[in-house]
Amino acid sequence: MSNQAKVLVLAAIVASFLLGRLTAPDSLLSRTGPAGSKIARYSGGALGADDVRDAIAGTSDARQRRAAVEQLVRARLLAERAEAAGRERTPDFLRRYSEELARLEIEKSFDEPFKKQLPTDAEIRSFFDEHQAQLGRPERVRLAHVALLAPASDPEARALKRKEAEKALGTVRRSKDDYAFGRLALTLSDDPRSRPAAGELPFLTREEIAQRLGPEVAEFVFGASPAGLVDHVVESAAGFQLVKVLAREEGREARYDELRDAIKARITADRREKAFKEFMDRLWASGDVKIDEAALERIGREQGAQAPEDRGPHKPVAVAK
Repeated sequence: MSNQAKVLVLAAIVASFLLGRLTAPDSLLSRTGPAGSKIARYSGGALGADDVRDAIAGTSDARQRRAAVEQLVRARLLAERAEAAGRERTPDFLRRYSEELARLEIEKSFDEPFKKQLPTDAEIRSFFDEHQAQLGRPERVRLAHVALLAPASDPEARALKRKEAEKALGTVRRSKDDYAFGRLALTLSDDPRSRPAAGELPFLTREEIAQRLGPEVAEFVFGASPAGLVDHVVESAAGFQLVKVLAREEGREARYDELRDAIKARITADRREKAFKEFMDRLWASGDVKIDEAALERIGREQGAQAPEDRGPHKPVAVAK
């Protein structure tokens, strides 16, 4: 081979090597230089002040700070060895890497700009004024009842239930036993929901009692004495009720200074949910996403054919010292 040919071959080899170096994908770690003044150097790289600042935050002991930096260097050495072996290109790592980048992108592109949309004091006050009645605490009553039910469409059965209710009321009023009403509810009441609890109900508002037992019962209960047996049988569309008031909770108007923070949190949560949906909808639309349903179905069948123990969850491995 002539000298000229040898020169041409050598030139071709060098050009090929340089082209390979230029076109080979750089690793992420190799493209990332030390952030801030260099704190630790190692073969192939260095860690800067910003790289170690979070790891040593709040640590006053010099040995603990050094140990923290040593741990970061070990992690970096292992990571660079893994990159050299191409382990960052495995599907599992790429999945976790993309998830972490997605969280970072949401933080930078959505969460930080969203802070400018937090509700103002004027918006919070306006919400309070608009919903003040609902935000207050209404008066509530806790009661026990005995239901003797008969539809208005059956006058004969209704007359019998009325007579039974009046007799039961007389029996309870004459009794000096504090548990007589409860025993009566257990044995006589036609309400299967409250009967096992001796007829007792939780604290309820006027509207809740009206919905459950009828408006007639609610009217008498909230007009009765603070506690004790309602002194007559209460008739409703469903039949008859014996009622005993057990306790009362006074109502209270809503106060802006007590509810301001809760209102702000509620408005913020509602606004963020709407804004985040719009953000993700725009992202999806811009991505021109297409999913191959047939291919996805094939993978699903393949996964279903595997034994459950073959598909255990990924467990992250801590970097040991």
